[in-house]
Amino acid sequence: VSLSSSQNQVSSSSSVKETSSGSVPASSVSGVSSSSIDVTAPCTRNGSFTIQDGILYECLNSKWEVYDLPPSSSSVAPAYNPLSVSPLNPDISYGEFVDPRDNVKYATLDIDNKNGPDSVHIAFTIFAQSLAYHDKVVAASEEQDDPDKVEMYCFRDSVEYCMDWYGGLYQWAEAMALPYDCNLKSCKDQIDPDGDGFHQGICPDGWHIMTEKELLAVMEVSGLIDGEGQYRSLQASVTFSGVKKGSNKSGLSMVATGTRSPREKKVVDFRGVSYAWYADEDLDVIKSGVHVAIDNHPSYHTYSGKDWGLSVRCVKNY
Repeated sequence: VSLSSSQNQVSSSSSVKETSSGSVPASSVSGVSSSSIDVTAPCTRNGSFTIQDGILYECLNSKWEVYDLPPSSSSVAPAYNPLSVSPLNPDISYGEFVDPRDNVKYATLDIDNKNGPDSVHIAFTIFAQSLAYHDKVVAASEEQDDPDKVEMYCFRDSVEYCMDWYGGLYQWAEAMALPYDCNLKSCKDQIDPDGDGFHQGICPDGWHIMTEKELLAVMEVSGLIDGEGQYRSLQASVTFSGVKKGSNKSGLSMVATGTRSPREKKVVDFRGVSYAWYADEDLDVIKSGVHVAIDNHPSYHTYSGKDWGLSVRCVKNY
């Protein structure tokens, strides 16, 4: 992020203060006695902030990044940074779907893989963006345990990020539209109860949570045979830092949403990772859900605790 405006200046002090909170009081900038932090060197605590020479930096994916500061404020909170460049592949023709529940528009991608997983022909339409459907945004410090509302996490608890290209982050039970206690016990018998191979979850009517088989078909249709190349074909060429850049040859356009950490009670690794749930759980660890991970060690089949917040991709029933 490149910033040079006078809004970045909050004090003439050259001292540095690092904090793990989401805001830095302007009053804490001057008169602080501490050793300087080299903002060109790697940082160790993702989500922490430091002020140097009156400029606010945030630790993102082990790198210090500069952020705009709102003018004339008694407290300094990083401003919303919209994604100015579309993550979609400009060489691919996308469709469009408007969710009738909230009129939010999504780019869609048609996949027709003649040699899909298990050498079976497979064709379907998938969201080229992460779902952002919600009744309310909850702070990442909270659980998604309201039985009457679809709850969503956003980076910095700011809905603007979710409604940009990043989409929302959901706990496993929330994404599956199952009771909250399914994060704490096995609910495998409630996945795909009608046996059609699809689980709707919080996707719109006529759509379902992406399956591992569908994700593999998206990977294979890119034509890349190298495992690393296939993974990078899922990844948008923008938003990521600290990992190899994606080719987005598949068109799936996975952006670096980060993930809600139940330990840190906030969204971490924004611009560093992109994870998306499957409608599946670990057979051996009932508190773990299954997902795809695009990060420094990409995998189409990995696990996280169900109380983590991950993205959702929807596929049209076929």
